[in-house]
This record gives sequence, structure tokens and C-alpha cells, in this order.
Amino acid sequence: MPTPNDGQLGATLSPQDQELVDRVLPEIRISSGADWFANGTARMRVVNKFDSFGKAGLQVGDELLAINGAPMRGDPMFQLELARAGVGGTVTIRIRRGGQMHDLAVQLLKARKLSFDISESQVDLERKIAPADST
Repeated sequence: MPTPNDGQLGATLSPQDQELVDRVLPEIRISSGADWFANGTARMRVVNKFDSFGKAGLQVGDELLAINGAPMRGDPMFQLELARAGVGGTVTIRIRRGGQMHDLAVQLLKARKLSFDISESQVDLERKIAPADST
């Protein structure tokens, strides 16, 4: 079984591509996380049911193999593909789950800016968030 690394694979983005990632990625609702491996693939470590990946049906333990038909080549290239699709766009992610391959369409949702009072309870925060995210 592979062990996680930084997922870089020696990949670096051009200054123009890095600018696109830096500008667009914060606008996409992503709070799920993955561990990246030396072969460029990743395994979902945590999935937020309200972000773009959770709403598309990704689950903890899913292996990310390809995006838009191209093999995964590490986190920088993955981020670039997400940025190219942009908010409202869709990417297709090929995953392996339980030994079977699946293609999932991931619509990239707009990030929400939330403000809250530190005295609010977890339940109050979930009520504040859930209605807008229930679709």
C-alpha cells in the first residue's frame, strides 16, 4: 500500500497557472482533504458533506485516480484543473471504491463566507449553515 507524501511529483505550475489557482480556488467550496501519494493519486482523508466533493458523493477512503479523463499527477495539477473549471463548472473525477471504478461529476460550488459569534453553539452554527446547503 502506498504511503502519503506531499503529492508534488516534481510538478510546478507556470506563473500564469499559479495565478489562476490562487485567484479561483478560494472561491470554490472545498473543505474536504486528501492524502497524496508518490504515484500522483490521492485517498480522501476527510469529506465535508456540504462542500463540492461531499455533495458529489465522494467518501472517506475513495482513491482519486483521474480528473477529466487525465491521470492524477499530484495536488498542484489537481488544483489547476479545478481552477480551470471555476465556480459553477463541473469536473469528472474517476475514483476507486471497494475495488470498483466510478466516475463522479463534481459541480464546483461557490464558497460561502460565514460570520458567527464565538458564543454560538455547534448546533446554532449547523442550523445557520444547513438550510442554505440542503439543496
